[in-house]
Amino acid sequence: MTLLIEALIPMNLTLPEGAKTLKAGDRVELPTLKARKLLNLAKGKVRVYRTRWTESWCELANMTQDIEECSPEFQPILKALGDCDLAFAQENWVEFLKGYQSVKALVEGRDQRIRSGR
Repeated sequence: MTLLIEALIPMNLTLPEGAKTLKAGDRVELPTLKARKLLNLAKGKVRVYRTRWTESWCELANMTQDIEECSPEFQPILKALGDCDLAFAQENWVEFLKGYQSVKALVEGRDQRIRSGR
């Protein structure tokens, strides 16, 4: 499990992959135990980034409600939604957003294909 941590002020972090400089508003995904330790050590300097699970699931539902099984985008959208579901189950907001963006791009591509008459 991971948490997405947001810097409230500029700071330097030492991570397993190396040093990282964060500006205010930058986010970094950390294993939950490391994130909680950072939250305790840097009170007022970092916070857990607020995720939008419910709103995002509603947006995905609205985006995909008109996709038919015969659509060439149906299976890739289904896979991307599965990726979102797995990320949600793992409470991994960063991976969820990747799946969300995949769904959005597929739906936009479908809409463009329909508008162009292909």
